[in-house]
Amino acid sequence: MTLFVEALMGISESIMLYMVYEAFFERKENVGNLFFFICYALFALIDDISFWLLGGSLINLLILYCGSLILTMLYKTDIKSRIATPLFMFAINILIEMIVWYFIGLIFDLTVEEHLKIPNIWITGAILSKSILLIISNFVRLRFKNRKLFKSRSYWFLFVVVFLPTVLIDYLLFTLTFSIAEAHINILAIVGSLGLVISSFVVLFLYEKFAIQSEIVNREQQYEQQLKSQSKHLDDILVMQNQIKSFRHDIKNHWVALSGYFSNGDYEGGKKYIEQISGTFSEGETIDTGNIALDAIISTKKALADEKGIRFDATVQIPEQIPVDAADICIIFGNSLDNAIEACEKIKSDKKYIKLSVIYEDNSILCKVVNTVESKHKITLKTTKKDKTNHGFGFENIKQSLSKYNHLMKIDQNDNEFILSFVIFTS
Repeated sequence: MTLFVEALMGISESIMLYMVYEAFFERKENVGNLFFFICYALFALIDDISFWLLGGSLINLLILYCGSLILTMLYKTDIKSRIATPLFMFAINILIEMIVWYFIGLIFDLTVEEHLKIPNIWITGAILSKSILLIISNFVRLRFKNRKLFKSRSYWFLFVVVFLPTVLIDYLLFTLTFSIAEAHINILAIVGSLGLVISSFVVLFLYEKFAIQSEIVNREQQYEQQLKSQSKHLDDILVMQNQIKSFRHDIKNHWVALSGYFSNGDYEGGKKYIEQISGTFSEGETIDTGNIALDAIISTKKALADEKGIRFDATVQIPEQIPVDAADICIIFGNSLDNAIEACEKIKSDKKYIKLSVIYEDNSILCKVVNTVESKHKITLKTTKKDKTNHGFGFENIKQSLSKYNHLMKIDQNDNEFILSFVIFTS
């Protein structure tokens, strides 16, 4: 059983090296996973054989350092890092073991030579020191390799729930075998403890892979949403282009009509005609505050609303430069107005409108988007479109962009209006 515990120590040191190297180095592309696994397995075997033959001698440490140095050849890094990183790992390893053995000596009132001769005490110290080193190595790996998972409470909760019971159960199995001197019990204890260790690492590995895969899927969904937004923006541009074409076509007819009035000396009729068509032009006028991003978004959405028969009233009073990112302006107002237009499209009556108010006052941007909704229809902030996966990002994107700034947001709804209000404090 002692030999098996020593073998587990070699495996744990190999795993620790893997974690630290993965944190600081970049793996070479031409190194296959199988070869990678074989190299670390050989290091664990060399670690065990060297310890069995040489114990804790200086020659043993030198052999292990050379093995650690060879493993760095699997990665792309500079010579200084190849030399320094294994040295750092060995220094931490020795320091943790010294601290553990020191406290065990204090607790049981034993010298180092004495507790090494007592199997239960030796196993306790070995498992405790290697467990601490594994936790530190995993902490370092996630800190530098996967910051998002490093900050995940659920991962560390799972790590504690899986790892610590495994350590405790293995310790109990090892200590029981010393009191039960039967070969088949020892074999079962070895198989059981090894299975626990392997299953624990498999669970943590699968969780990491699942978290990484979820992140990839989330990014793909966001990318698809961006493509949808670009497609929608192109549709908005087409609406504007159609209006321009219509205007160019109509202006010729307007010119002919005006020429007729003036040729016949009917100046009063020409004046009335000009007033009439001026009113038509004003309906499609663009917003012009000097803030290019906001002007473009509001003007485009206004044109789209007009195209769909939705009255769009906008009151915009802001300076040309505001301390809000142009990308965030597009996300916040683009999605807010898209949601308002979508809600109005569901209304069968002609009495549908959107009222937008954006005012800069006392170093704050005061915003309100009001749109009509179906009577007694409760807005759930979830799309009713078929493409719920991508469209569902709309309101989440608004909240995410607003979260970058000091802000307040409020959502209200009465019988026939939905009101989104928010304030962005710019100082």
